[in-house]
Amino acid sequence: MYVIPDTDYTINASAKTITLAAAYATLSAGQITKIKDITTEEILYDSERVSFTGPQISVATGVITYTQGNKVANTDKLRIVVDANYSDIYHLDGGSA
Repeated sequence: MYVIPDTDYTINASAKTITLAAAYATLSAGQITKIKDITTEEILYDSERVSFTGPQISVATGVITYTQGNKVANTDKLRIVVDANYSDIYHLDGGSA
């Protein structure tokens, strides 16, 4: 499990999208395990929670569209946890991959 660094995404809160850096263009929805807004403590997506069953996110060419989350702002910090093996993603323990 890895966390995408803050510098590798931008948020468009009104469109409910998160645009990832080019290195993540091939990331699929199935590889994303959790998205949490660290600023507001709001969970936008969690693949392991029963309340998040169904298509709460979609991913197309590095753009994540989410349906949960009404408190998100463009300047918020997110924790995007992925089950992927990218060299520029950080381990959950803070070390680099």
